[in-house]
Amino acid sequence: MAFSIKLGKPNADQITFFNKLFGGPPEVMLTVLKPAPKEKNKYVLAGGSKLFELTNYFGSEPTFALLTPLSIKPGFIVGITVRPGRRRSPSTSTTR
Repeated sequence: MAFSIKLGKPNADQITFFNKLFGGPPEVMLTVLKPAPKEKNKYVLAGGSKLFELTNYFGSEPTFALLTPLSIKPGFIVGITVRPGRRRSPSTSTTR
């Protein structure tokens, strides 16, 4: 299982600005939502991929392979979540 995402090509000043604004480099992950029990039009998180850092891929359309497939059933929604950078401590994990 894999996914692709087309990325813009920000210049160095833009990258610096957004890294400072959001606390680090941008990341992306697949997110799986399942319908909430007994609540119409509401969803809950069912799973997701690990986070993939995007900085080295600006201006391209990279494909990211998942080491573990996601469980997706009929009625589930799969989305791409782009996270702005975040400040990490040494103990922070980038996998889910």
